[in-house]
Amino acid sequence: PNLTTVVLERNIEDRWKSKYVAETTGDWKHEGQQEHKDKIANMDIPPLKDYRAFCKQKGKVAFMLCHFPDEHNQWYQFIRNTLSEDKRVEVSFLDVVSNNGTDAYNMVARALPVPYQHIFPLK
Repeated sequence: PNLTTVVLERNIEDRWKSKYVAETTGDWKHEGQQEHKDKIANMDIPPLKDYRAFCKQKGKVAFMLCHFPDEHNQWYQFIRNTLSEDKRVEVSFLDVVSNNGTDAYNMVARALPVPYQHIFPLK
């Protein structure tokens, strides 16, 4: 089939902060609510490079944080190994939220097979 997969990858540092807040506070809001953003801004979040410290602790939260970076990297590596470059377009989370999504839209539109590009003209 004539398919293209859009791979949306969020910056691992930003995901780490959000994951830390979610795991430690139970705040799992996924729509960018200001309350969640405020928690991220106001919490003392350990840097991602120190994630291994959680591996020495007990409990579900420590377990999730200990394995987070490896799982993030393994997932996106699996995607890249599974989907050929000509069948995927990689879009960063920042591309989606910047310029009203125009950058991400154009990246996806360029990746479409030519017969479909008229449906999604470049902005």
